Amino acid sequence: MEFLNPAILWGLIALGIPVLIHLWNGRQGIKIAWAASRFLKENENKPVRHIKFEQWLLLMLRLILLTLLLLILAKLFWDKLDKDDEKRVLHLVEPSGEILSEFRFELQQALNNGEEVFLLDQDQNRLGDLDQFTMESKNEPVRFGNLLTQKEEMPEEIHLYLSGNESSFASFFYPVSVMPTLHVAQFSSSKNINNLIQLNGNKILFINELNQIEISDKPILNSGQVYDSSFNYYIDLKSEKHAEIIEASLKSIQEVYNLEFNLSEEEDAQLHFTDRSMIDPKPDRIYWKIGDFEQAQFDNFYHLRAFERGALSMEAYEEIPEQIMTDLLDFLEMRGEDIRLNETQIQSRFHFLDLDQKTNQANTFEILWLLFLLVLIVERVLSNKSRL
Repeated sequence: MEFLNPAILWGLIALGIPVLIHLWNGRQGIKIAWAASRFLKENENKPVRHIKFEQWLLLMLRLILLTLLLLILAKLFWDKLDKDDEKRVLHLVEPSGEILSEFRFELQQALNNGEEVFLLDQDQNRLGDLDQFTMESKNEPVRFGNLLTQKEEMPEEIHLYLSGNESSFASFFYPVSVMPTLHVAQFSSSKNINNLIQLNGNKILFINELNQIEISDKPILNSGQVYDSSFNYYIDLKSEKHAEIIEASLKSIQEVYNLEFNLSEEEDAQLHFTDRSMIDPKPDRIYWKIGDFEQAQFDNFYHLRAFERGALSMEAYEEIPEQIMTDLLDFLEMRGEDIRLNETQIQSRFHFLDLDQKTNQANTFEILWLLFLLVLIVERVLSNKSRL
């Protein structure tokens, strides 16, 4: 139970005003004897006790009316009234045969209870039968999409079934509408794939076992996808100074790592630098947001932190090429030895966002108004009858 407009509750102080008035009017009067008083019959007047009872009853009803009015204005929200008989529970599963095998009992029980089970792959398919998910499924990073931030039909619970490998996450930040319950596999194999960038002169750029960038002319065993070293980029920035900084950073990367960056039109560019909000980015391109931090659910969306600080310092200048290179390698899924994360490290990647749309009107609005009208009717009837 909570109040969506708690400042109104200061009005409860006003409840003391009717009580003080009642006590003031109920003071003991001074008896004055007058000649004709002896001719009055005692049974012509109501008993004093009866009058006092009606006064106290009216006082209580009026205090209740004032209290109900304040609760209506304070927007009382009662969680129990907002609960559906059938709560929505989501089970989100990392696309891995090992995860399915370890948590098969829990997932099957969820399906039997009519709860929703989604596979966190590119298509985010809902599973109706665990046999749909083959043990030979290819391991890949989880794709949450908008499953964690649904505003309509917001789930009561979210359960995440994860391997715990760092390579499972394509981002360091995931906004959530409900903090998830984690189910981390006890044993999970590494998803490391040695993706490479083919450089000029028969050299290759890759991430070694120490998670460091290395350039070598020796062949790499178990190599994955091989990317070309030439990248087209497009700059869509209002600030010319920021555009110059980006171009200087790309030139610095080109000199150090022998990559080639070519300015091109937007439709031909793989790398995009923009200060606009992302609405519908293309999945085969990488985007950097320049300026204020913006939350996004796109795996190919990155934010250059150095531009948050206003006037760029020398230290910030040095960070920009490093971050661009790090983000590019992350987008290309070029990683070294996989790192095992614990539950605390995984939980820190999920940040709660209050998306609950209950601030416009409290769920007790109709109930309180009905009680207010009923008490008002009783108070008016009793007041007219007693002439008080």
